[in-house]
Amino acid sequence: MFKVHKLAVGAMQSNCYIVEDDSSCLIVDPGDDADYISNKLISLHKKPIAVIATHGHFDHNMASFELTSSYNIPFYINKEDKFLIENIASSSSHWLKRDDVLKPEINIFKENSISMKYVRLKIIKIPGHTPGSVAFYIKSKRIVFSGDLIFEGGGLGRTDFSYSSKPEFSKSIYKILSLPKNTLVHPGHGESFKLSDY
Repeated sequence: MFKVHKLAVGAMQSNCYIVEDDSSCLIVDPGDDADYISNKLISLHKKPIAVIATHGHFDHNMASFELTSSYNIPFYINKEDKFLIENIASSSSHWLKRDDVLKPEINIFKENSISMKYVRLKIIKIPGHTPGSVAFYIKSKRIVFSGDLIFEGGGLGRTDFSYSSKPEFSKSIYKILSLPKNTLVHPGHGESFKLSDY
């Protein structure tokens, strides 16, 4: 059975997604509250096979170490955002005064997709917000996980960081908007929406 479960987690209410497929699942962007996410997995009777990140910002990855350690599963991210995960402890301390966030062991995406039993998540590079931002697109289900690129109501992700790129960001928006209009977008914050409503 395929299903997507959304959990708004942490002080910054980042969206964590559990992508359920038969007996296993993937965890997308476990922003915080590993116990809450684990309890959800227990209630679903699902064992995660990996944690995958749309980008490296701390508010989307603070529970990654706990979850990957507890379930003995890998954490994957685009190599261009590795530096952000390397600095997750200092970022969490600076922005949230948290000194308990640990860095997960980093694995780099080696392929352009992630396969589960019944679905395949295509990895689409969408740099701009961060150098290594990616989206995960499930063509068969008309679903895309867009990270912090676009939001409900026409909102856009930030491009004012020193490592951001407005030109790349614009190209990335075009990539996502070029998907079928009936595609359901699961963003990094806020409510999900159809591309036709954007």
